[in-house]
Amino acid sequence: MRTRLLGLGLLAIVIGVAVFALACGSDDDAAPAGDQQSSGDESNSVGDLAGAIVPDTFLTYDGQQYELKEILQADMVDQSEFTEAGEASEIDVDGDPTVYTREGDDGSVYTFFEGAGSGEAATPDNWYRWASPD
Repeated sequence: MRTRLLGLGLLAIVIGVAVFALACGSDDDAAPAGDQQSSGDESNSVGDLAGAIVPDTFLTYDGQQYELKEILQADMVDQSEFTEAGEASEIDVDGDPTVYTREGDDGSVYTFFEGAGSGEAATPDNWYRWASPD
């Protein structure tokens, strides 16, 4: 009997803590960055993609289709490794269609997107890595 009461007491404490945490919220009550930049247009804008890989996002360059695989923060990679290669004929995100290759990465192409805003709401410059679909 005592063990059963102890178990119920612990369960009540866990539930109480969970309810308290939900009621208090967190310091991050703001909407995610992509939601803050929404202008009502449901297209894949650069702001909507920052920090997320959206499935089925493609680029066509030199007759070949590539899928978005990775977003790299520009200040975290060596800019001198990139060489301008041409322009995408189709791209599923808004932004500069200039295509780059990267030294040491023969299977991918890259596009560069300048960040926007200032302060905490700013989005950084990013390199988007595109590779052949799996």
